[in-house]
Amino acid sequence: MVYWDTTTLVKLYAEEFDSDQWEGLAIRTGAPLRTSALTVAEMAFALRQKERRSEIAEESAAKLHKIFRADVRSGKIRLFPLGNAVIEEAVRMSVGTSEAGPPLRTLDGLHLATARVADCGGVATADKRMRDAAAAAGLRIVSP
Repeated sequence: MVYWDTTTLVKLYAEEFDSDQWEGLAIRTGAPLRTSALTVAEMAFALRQKERRSEIAEESAAKLHKIFRADVRSGKIRLFPLGNAVIEEAVRMSVGTSEAGPPLRTLDGLHLATARVADCGGVATADKRMRDAAAAAGLRIVSP
């Protein structure tokens, strides 16, 4: 089972240079794509930032987020809850983070904790820091 972080999911809704490659991976992986419930909010912010930087059309962030939410409702994307088990796993992971290891930001830690609690063996991410942290956490990196 593959866990998809926001950096990869946003590529499925907002055109980026490598969106086609990630769409191909999504097709090969098969539905549902799995992610954390926190991605709903994170996706809204990511799309809004793309709109502000003129990377997507004006007033399209809300429309794209609505499509994402429809995909969640239809089951194309499955959200894992951000509950106590995930929070506790993230805390455990933060204690295990050493000076020599990759720096782990809060949301990255919550994503990785979700992947571990949900028994996802792989993580699809386009973020180098997240790839390094996922590998350090014993998760396989999945890319197109």
